[in-house]
Amino acid sequence: SATDRLSLALLQARQGQRPQALASFMQAVTLDPDAAAAHQAYARYLLTAAAGPDDDRRAEAEARHTLALDPANLGATLTLGQALAAQGRVAEGLPLLLQAARRSPYDPGSALAVSQTYYRLGQSGPQGKWQAEYSARQRRASAEGDLVTAILKAPSDVRPQRKLARMLAEEGDIAGCLRHQAQALHCAPDAAPAQAAAAEDLAATGHAA
Repeated sequence: SATDRLSLALLQARQGQRPQALASFMQAVTLDPDAAAAHQAYARYLLTAAAGPDDDRRAEAEARHTLALDPANLGATLTLGQALAAQGRVAEGLPLLLQAARRSPYDPGSALAVSQTYYRLGQSGPQGKWQAEYSARQRRASAEGDLVTAILKAPSDVRPQRKLARMLAEEGDIAGCLRHQAQALHCAPDAAPAQAAAAEDLAATGHAA
């Protein structure tokens, strides 16, 4: 199936088996031409493992196909912007990169892509701004990673659970916030204490239902 081919392609990509991964990605999108996730994964791999201009052009085509299937796909928007920039079409790619970065305010990768693009354009002011934004987002991602590690090391410690729940609430991740509050309170996510704690976090961060 297309899903099996995609899973195999991702595994081969992680193992550095480039020819095999490319073949499996192609099989996945051929088996299910309407699978936006498969086209996006293929586009991303073509871009990150590019061996030449042809791969950048193919990444552009796959990203455009993804957006035709799923216009709100920010990953495809980012990939398309980067593919265009990689082909020297920087002015064409920059608006897409800015769109992805502004609509994904906690994603370090999109902010870094914008910073790098402004650097290529020789625009030091915006480049510095987006480099600082990238650093801030990266620090936040690292802090979240540290909390996940702390939770794994001490599952009974409620403090990292609640800190992570609050951070996820800030990002509008209702399910994540609720899940960690439930774990902190040792109850099911649909239990009243977890619901109340999550509601408090969401209200405090401007995401109240």
